[in-house]
Amino acid sequence: MNLQGKIIEIYDAKQVSPTFTKREFIVEYASNPSYPQYVKFDLLQDKVSLIDSYSVGDKVDVQFEIKGKPYTNKNNDKIYYNSLNAWKIELVASKGDLDNSYDYSEIEPANPSTDEGIPF
Repeated sequence: MNLQGKIIEIYDAKQVSPTFTKREFIVEYASNPSYPQYVKFDLLQDKVSLIDSYSVGDKVDVQFEIKGKPYTNKNNDKIYYNSLNAWKIELVASKGDLDNSYDYSEIEPANPSTDEGIPF
């Protein structure tokens, strides 16, 4: 599966155990711009460095797999956990490109010959 969105947060890698490393990052997904969703992805083991070349604000395409597993707690309640494990990240547009992508051609130039009470 894949999802395109803007990187909102990038966290440091965590050594969960001597043999397991994990890193998380958050992508804002806006299929409906009025109600953006914030999706947390996991990078595991040798994939933790995939996010190193990206910055907050970059638009990326994340390819991932959905993992789920059950867990029975001490009260004997079965709980299900889901995770989105990213395995590939591709740049769609850098933050700098996105910042400069506004179409200024639609702005009407100011008319310096009219006095609208501007104090300078």
